[in-house]
Amino acid sequence: MPSHALFAILEPDGSTSLFHSRWRGGLLHADLFWGAEAMLDTIRAQDAVDAIPGIVDEVWCDGGVVLDLRARTALWFGGWPGSSIPARRLHHAMLSELWPGWALRWAHEGIVDLVRAIGGDIARVIDRHPLPPLEPRFELDGLTGCVSVRNATGALAFWPIAVLGEESGRLVLDRLDPNESLPTLDFAEWTDEFPDVGLHIDHAARTVELWCAHWLPDHDRRLAHAWPGWQTRWARDLFETQLEATSGLLRFPEPSRAALVADVREGLLHDVGSLARWEPRGPHDIARAAARFDAALARL
Repeated sequence: MPSHALFAILEPDGSTSLFHSRWRGGLLHADLFWGAEAMLDTIRAQDAVDAIPGIVDEVWCDGGVVLDLRARTALWFGGWPGSSIPARRLHHAMLSELWPGWALRWAHEGIVDLVRAIGGDIARVIDRHPLPPLEPRFELDGLTGCVSVRNATGALAFWPIAVLGEESGRLVLDRLDPNESLPTLDFAEWTDEFPDVGLHIDHAARTVELWCAHWLPDHDRRLAHAWPGWQTRWARDLFETQLEATSGLLRFPEPSRAALVADVREGLLHDVGSLARWEPRGPHDIARAAARFDAALARL
């Protein structure tokens, strides 16, 4: 199945070079792992294009990198090793060790952030189809996040959820059955997995705040449009904002450092192995990757 990726190099002379891959989008973390020079070589080896291909939009683009050679910055999104925001943060800290002299940033809006960084038209890559509505449910399988609501009197209530689409907006309030709410929520009692998304609604302040592990294109505008008359804030991946807003009544699992290291290491080496099979002449080697991983980890 295709996994499209867009690459852009902001050259020292001020020009922009564009490249496209039909399959690399979900494996960029394994490319980035080898450092700036290797990443630059990998990008230049992809298909050069004069403009962003039509297939590269928020639906079909699974990853991308913008390398600014003058500012020495790398803006990227795509697959990451591990299965949670804490794992991604560990991976990002490790990448920073492996890219000395560079600043790496996660593109929270995915392809939109990349297009914006190269001065392109973001309307060209935005999908206008509605997202799925909220479906509160209590089954273990598929549990990914929660909605927390502080009512006008200050009381809090929680709903574990499996699907959350911000386009549903105020319909969320109609779908939350008070009889299925919880006065407190400890995620560790429901699942070992770290949540992916959270929505906090405060009726008295008329505020709505959303965080999410995944990139969400054009999300500030979409969230505001979905909640007219409310003050909205997209907190990117800062799940801590919901914990702070819920007075200690909401708790998320706290994975140990050893568990996070194992999670990231396993995912990274697996995907390095995949690239090694597809590109035997490339830099990807599992033994070298394991040694490089351990050396970078020791410096954190």
